[in-house]
Amino acid sequence: MKPSILLLHGALGSKKQFKLLKEKLSKQFNFYDFNFEGHGGRESNQAFSIQLFTQNTVEFLEENKLKSIAIFGYSMGAYVALNLAIQHPRLIQKIVTLGIKFDWSKETTAKEISQLNPEKIELKVPAFAQKLKDEHSPNDWKELVLKTA
Repeated sequence: MKPSILLLHGALGSKKQFKLLKEKLSKQFNFYDFNFEGHGGRESNQAFSIQLFTQNTVEFLEENKLKSIAIFGYSMGAYVALNLAIQHPRLIQKIVTLGIKFDWSKETTAKEISQLNPEKIELKVPAFAQKLKDEHSPNDWKELVLKTA
């Protein structure tokens, strides 16, 4: 029996970002994934938070009757996985993370937030703006960026 892994995407991402990984490793693992609220076309009328996305994860695990699963969290998904481990350790077998930052300061936070500007993204990186539009349709990608900030 192949081991199962839950994939948690990063900010501004969706479960689509794992397509290649799943293709390459599908013979070795069973994969589960989903979109956090407000991502990948999934609706959300709530403010974004790690707590909201942790609750999304708990609901996904319960709906799919998954207990004690390995989790791969990318960037924001890694924060969600770690928060899940603190709040619901029985749900997690192990966690692997990529692209997580632990050393935050006011300066680095301000810099990250300043880059989450839809108008600047459209002007400076139009291909990325189009990717966000396509990936999060029918939702407004600009709202996603602002809520992430």
